[in-house]
Amino acid sequence: MAPVGEVTDSCHAGSLLLQLNEQRLRGQFCDITVIAEETKFQAHKNVLAASSLYFKEVLLEDSHLPVPSLAAAKELGAAGRRLGISRLENLD
Repeated sequence: MAPVGEVTDSCHAGSLLLQLNEQRLRGQFCDITVIAEETKFQAHKNVLAASSLYFKEVLLEDSHLPVPSLAAAKELGAAGRRLGISRLENLD
């Protein structure tokens, strides 16, 4: 029996994020809608939770909470910049 080894692909993470974003843009496999004022964004819960502590806590509680503070708005703005969601980028 051959020894078990670890295979790594340095491009996998970037490729995965690219595919998830393309799926989001096409509305494929989205499982949540984020509403900011009058604008709705289709998204993937797992990507939001991995990108933002605020979203992780809200999704774990399965609640519909508004942005409670300036600190949370800054975190959402940072997540928007990481995810390329321009409407969220300027929250902070």
